[in-house]
Amino acid sequence: METPKSRSVLFSLADCVGPQCAAADTAQRLAHLWRDIDARLAPLIGNAGLTGLYQRSLYLAAREHASLAGLFTGGAERVEMSVLTNAIAAQSDHDAATAARIFLLTFQNLLTQLVGAAITTRLLCSANLPPLDDNVVPDPLT
Repeated sequence: METPKSRSVLFSLADCVGPQCAAADTAQRLAHLWRDIDARLAPLIGNAGLTGLYQRSLYLAAREHASLAGLFTGGAERVEMSVLTNAIAAQSDHDAATAARIFLLTFQNLLTQLVGAAITTRLLCSANLPPLDDNVVPDPLT
């Protein structure tokens, strides 16, 4: 069951790479967010577990956004975030934001399936999400 707090996490994850960002900024924010996710989850599920979750998220997200197709490299031993961020940065601003959102939301959904909504919320709510802009506060309703 999705709670208001879990929806808040979902919006926070997606809003950190909002449509007002240039593609390069979206890629940079995604890389920043992933470093924080990596720091929180790798000690709990191991590097192999995190890599598997990343790869599965990428594979599933590619079904929804063509720019992510071909980035999945099954059997990878570690997350190569630069592959994803380079692909994101090469897109139009809108496509970059869309692809990043799809990837992040797919990742969150998979994590929720594995450990449950409450633990996912606790893990991701505390993630150090980068601000959209010094003067902009993300609106969770948009």
